[in-house]
Formats: sequence, structure tokens, C-alpha cells
Amino acid sequence: MPWISFCISTYKRPELLKKQLSFISSQTFKDFEVVVSDNDPECSAETVVNKFDSRFKYNPNLTNLGMIESFNRSIKNSVGDYIIMITDDDFFSDTEKLNFFHEIFDKIPDQSIYINCLRKGKGNGEIQYCDKNNFVYELLNPYITAAFLWSDCILKSSIVKAIGGMPNYGSPHLADHAMLALCGRENGGVFINNESLKINSHDNNFSKRNLDTYYLGCKGFYELMHKQFSNIQLQKDVNVLDIHVKRWTFKSLLTLKGYYMKNKMKEDLKLLDKLSSSIFSLEFMKKHLNEYRKALILFYFKNLKKTLAFYLSK
Repeated sequence: MPWISFCISTYKRPELLKKQLSFISSQTFKDFEVVVSDNDPECSAETVVNKFDSRFKYNPNLTNLGMIESFNRSIKNSVGDYIIMITDDDFFSDTEKLNFFHEIFDKIPDQSIYINCLRKGKGNGEIQYCDKNNFVYELLNPYITAAFLWSDCILKSSIVKAIGGMPNYGSPHLADHAMLALCGRENGGVFINNESLKINSHDNNFSKRNLDTYYLGCKGFYELMHKQFSNIQLQKDVNVLDIHVKRWTFKSLLTLKGYYMKNKMKEDLKLLDKLSSSIFSLEFMKKHLNEYRKALILFYFKNLKKTLAFYLSK
């Protein structure tokens, strides 16, 4: 049984997948497997995966299961003690990454989650154990944990499988955050102040073409967290669920607006405005509308050249 299973879902992006698998194969720590769940019924990823050694395992889906269920299928088919959830386009380029995680594991063994992140007020590489009652609060609180990515942490496989993998409320957005929170709820976890991976932004990102999933993600995540965690876990000096969802929404909407304006995608901007209205019609988001309007004005001023170029274009 390998120590780590990389769980990947892919759909018709063989070149990106090939690059990702090449990065993974270059890891200096070799005790891993890679489970690729191919959402393309035409099996476009098969040739790519089969070019690598026997640790790389190809699992075709007979139909497009959707991103969440495809990821969950890769989890189900994995056999490693720990899991790394990773897309085909957020490249695992640090060749020492697995070795780094294993060194932390040797120091503090058998935790449910080890997460690289940006921690406020902590030294570079500083390690902190967090118990299960406080984990979700510290994870979602931007004043404590400023940034994290699901592909920059390892999760105990038995716990991931026990909670059913990634929750499916109709959107992949924030489902990764929910899964990390649910894993940490079992017996706590380890925070490592060592943010190293970045999201790879490109024209074929899933999120740029599936705007309806933002509404579903915002609503689904908020409702799931309220159902799974108590108010005591989510709210101390601040309500971390409220802050986390607000910040994610603001960042997502403004990032999309910048991208659409830069590329003069006027129809997409109209759809984005409809999406914004839908999100801020949600009961728990209504109170943030005025703050978002202020953030939008500030966005226009900070991006004045881009704004003028867009609105003066034909």
C-alpha cells in the first residue's frame, strides 16, 4: 500500500494532464500512486496516463460524472494511507513536496490532515497542531489562516472515505474547503506555515465558463457548514463562516469581472451581473451587498485603464 494517493479528475485536457503527471513523476519521494478519473467518455486521457509507470492508474468513466463525482471515484479507487486531491492544471512542481510532508508526518504522525497554508503571525515553516473542536474556526478564519489550497495538503484516506469524499451540492466551489473542514473535525490536524502552491489561471479554467456553479457553491457551502458544525465551532470573536463566504464571493466576482473586461466579453459580463444579483438575494448575503458595491467602485478605480478601455470599446 503506497503512503500517498494522488486523486485526479480530468476532462479533455490531455496536454495539461501530461504536464501535471510529469511533475508528479519527478517527486524525490517515490512511495505514491496516481489515480486518474477520466470524465471524457472518449477516453482522451488514457494514452497520456499509460505512458507513465505502473503507479499511474487510469480509470475511465463511462459517462461524464461531473467534477465532484469524478473526484470521488478517484478517492474510492485509491489505496494509499493518505490522499492528495489535485486538478490537472494546478501543477505539483515542487519535487520535494512529498518528502516535506513525510518529514512532518514523522514528527507528528497519524493526524487526519496536514495543511500547508499562510498563517498570520507565524514563522516560516512553523508547525501547529489544532484540536478537532477548533480546527474549522482556524481553517476558515482569514485573520488566522490567510490562504490555503486543497492541493497543498494531505488527508487521511480512511477519514476522507468515511465522510463520503467531497460533498456534492451541485458545485465544486468551496466543496474542497468543506472536505478539509470535515476531515479536521474528526481528530484535528496540523497547520504548516509554508504556502507554496498557486492556482494556475488560464483561459480554459472550469470556473470561467460555468457561472451558475458560483451561486450553487455559495449557497451549498453555507448551508452544509451550518448543518455539520455548531455555532460554538463557527463563531467566537467573529463568525468565520460568514466572513469566509463573503470574502470568497467578493474575490470570485471581482476576478471574473476583471477577466471579462480585459477580454471584452460583454455578454459574459451581463451574465456575471445576473449572477451577482442572485447571490446577494440569498438571505445570508443580503447584508454584504452595500460592502460589495463599495468594493466594486474601488475595483473600477484601481483598474481605471482597463475600465476605460472596456467601456470606450465598440
